[in-house]
Amino acid sequence: MSARIDLSGGWSNWKQMFLIGRTKPAIIDHYMSGTEWTEFCDDIDEALEPLNRASKYSAIAFLLTFVSTIISMSVYMITMFSKTFGTSLDDDFGPPRGQNLIFYVIGIIFVTVIISAAFNCNTGYKWQKSSEDIEEICAETSERQPRLSFHVRFERYYTFHGGDAKSHVNQYIEVLINQQGMHTELEPVAPYAPASSPYVVAAIPDDTVQQRLKELEEVKHLLTEIEYSDKRTEILTDL
Repeated sequence: MSARIDLSGGWSNWKQMFLIGRTKPAIIDHYMSGTEWTEFCDDIDEALEPLNRASKYSAIAFLLTFVSTIISMSVYMITMFSKTFGTSLDDDFGPPRGQNLIFYVIGIIFVTVIISAAFNCNTGYKWQKSSEDIEEICAETSERQPRLSFHVRFERYYTFHGGDAKSHVNQYIEVLINQQGMHTELEPVAPYAPASSPYVVAAIPDDTVQQRLKELEEVKHLLTEIEYSDKRTEILTDL
């Protein structure tokens, strides 16, 4: 028997934090107390906290990159539009800025993209580190619970929208229940010994042999010595 404990949260919504489902499966209720379950959930949430912070910072960095790109491109387009219609912004920005505005725009976009990529890499590292910490917590909890075994599992599922397909990796904890030592009392059954031969041979009573020998003696005078010897041997062989 096994139970599944889901870890809520995801990459698509930075407002949704990674948390363990705190509803204790009924199947492990008899093996793990409420206090032990609460401590286990607290340890898992503590291991997920660095990942939650990293994913939030990564989402903010991506948002800033997007906004700075829009603003930079808007300023550049306004500048080009003004020059096209004879109105120059060189008086406001000065000749160097007016001429090199495109380099400022590219520089700002490049810096924000690098920062966003760095935060994404940090989030990936925190995700790996949190997974290792959760595995360690599961191993320690399994040692304290002789009837329960906790394991980190991963599953990949796909979503289809139009012609596009996206894959998602979901992480959860599987709890296996050790049923060793659980015995069911059965009524004793007499041991069965298989027969060495499929044929059943009935024992010949001794009185039947004695009677046959007596009858043979009565007709002995009618038989030759060879016939008498063969008949006697045949009767004695049946013993």
